[in-house]
Amino acid sequence: MSSSGFEFEVRIGPPRLTRFERARIIGARALQLSLGAPPLVPQSAVGAGVKETIELARIELESGALPISIRRTLPSGEYQDIPIRALLQGGVGQARGGSSRSSAARPPPGMVAGRAEAGRPVPPAALGG
Repeated sequence: MSSSGFEFEVRIGPPRLTRFERARIIGARALQLSLGAPPLVPQSAVGAGVKETIELARIELESGALPISIRRTLPSGEYQDIPIRALLQGGVGQARGGSSRSSAARPPPGMVAGRAEAGRPVPPAALGG
């Protein structure tokens, strides 16, 4: 069991939050904050100088205050819903620095072997050819 008492095995993808997932979460939360959603961290934890919603969203993410999960899907249709706390801790049962698979060969989230997740083909120009 980890030091915080939270244990979760990440079976799909890297055991950490990818830069794409991080950007999507911060952007979506910043939009919510700009539309009037209440912050999930106390003002004392944020500091008086933080007024930008993107910075506040980043602080909420890094503090683990966001109650959301990431859904990672394989081409076979298998998926795993991963609590964000597990990805911020680096996962259990895998090395924090990465996995044995090459991350350069994997497409970014939302892409599956040259096809968009919605099933529409990617234009050839976008694939470099």
